[in-house]
Amino acid sequence: MGQVCVWDLVTGTCVFSLEAHQGARVSSLLATLLYVVSAGTDNKICIWDKYSGHLVHTIYQHHSICRDMLLLARNILVTAREDHLVLWDVSEGRALRVVLLDGQQKAENRREGHYVRNIRLASKSRAVVCDLGKYLCVVHFPGITQKDD
Repeated sequence: MGQVCVWDLVTGTCVFSLEAHQGARVSSLLATLLYVVSAGTDNKICIWDKYSGHLVHTIYQHHSICRDMLLLARNILVTAREDHLVLWDVSEGRALRVVLLDGQQKAENRREGHYVRNIRLASKSRAVVCDLGKYLCVVHFPGITQKDD
């Protein structure tokens, strides 16, 4: 449980195994040009060097996170917590920006138990679509440019 394996697709062998989330399950996984990123049910995000298997950064979440994560740009990861999005610099393992989703419905959302459940990248538009209970939120990031890995 909590293990991530990186496979060589040509030979069919496991290149290395990452003990990412001990005692927890891996709930989401993605890869960039240089990194493997895993999120676990332990509310932890692990960033691994894709070629060596070494742990580069660990991000501890104090609140439960949405099980979805996505890349907004080559090196910018988006996660969600309760009623906001968090943009992370993958190479530095630090938060870049926190975006609150529609503060007017905040009290109603919490009262009715609505939190961000799914996030998706809108096709080629640098916008993130969020499932916030009975609302859909679309957040545009026109200023996001590709950062070098």
